[in-house]
Amino acid sequence: MKAQELQKFETAELTAKIKESQKKLVALRFSSATKQLKNFSEIDKVRKDIARMLTIIQERAYGIGPVAVTKKTTTKKSEEADTSTKDKVVEKKVVAKKKSTSAKTTTKKVVTKRKVTTNKVK
Repeated sequence: MKAQELQKFETAELTAKIKESQKKLVALRFSSATKQLKNFSEIDKVRKDIARMLTIIQERAYGIGPVAVTKKTTTKKSEEADTSTKDKVVEKKVVAKKKSTSAKTTTKKVVTKRKVTTNKVK
């Protein structure tokens, strides 16, 4: 499966698919060991699918990748809630060291849709 197709699933569905793919991988390896497997590229495809699914789950855990799209009905209350959770602007301080001993401090504005954090980078 492609990563875009996998991103549509929720995390629980992805973990179920990972377990299913791992069972399929074990079966493929067993058939390969008994010399019954005709298409050896299936093993690589299943391994890469598992890696894609694990990557998507980790991206969601760290807030990097897109969040799964869930189907929900829109009502007036939910539309008001959506407008209240707009993008928040976060200022980050970045310290850039020059060749001399002094340091220059600058700020960057970052737009995020998740929780607001401030990080100091040295």
